[in-house]
Amino acid sequence: WATDRMFWVDAMRCALAQSRHNTVYSYRFDFTPFVGKLTGMGATHSMDIPPALNTYEGSGNMFYKFTSKKRINDIHNKLHSAFVAFAKTGSPDSSYLPKWDPFEESRRTTMIMDDKSVAIENSNIERYKAWEPVLLYK
Repeated sequence: WATDRMFWVDAMRCALAQSRHNTVYSYRFDFTPFVGKLTGMGATHSMDIPPALNTYEGSGNMFYKFTSKKRINDIHNKLHSAFVAFAKTGSPDSSYLPKWDPFEESRRTTMIMDDKSVAIENSNIERYKAWEPVLLYK
């Protein structure tokens, strides 16, 4: 409930609104570093910043401390290359990821960033339909 309310529903609403006017790409960061698994927290808010922007050192993000270098390099290559490709071309497609189609209302394509990354369509659509009529704020 808290994740839906604090992050996911508004992100979905924003992507839907923007997709009516611009090309939108959506991703969900499911990668869980060792400490996240150890504590049972899973992937949390802002955990995507170090691999996207290469800010592991000095970030204060201890979650990556005991994660294997291979896993860190893999998720870094995926996310960082997508950010760089998007900045250069307007598309996040890179050789490290499967084909990434834009987020459109009919398909709602979202790239799942994890050890195995995959593009999915209409993720959690039934759950979103349950939230759709709920006014979260005015």
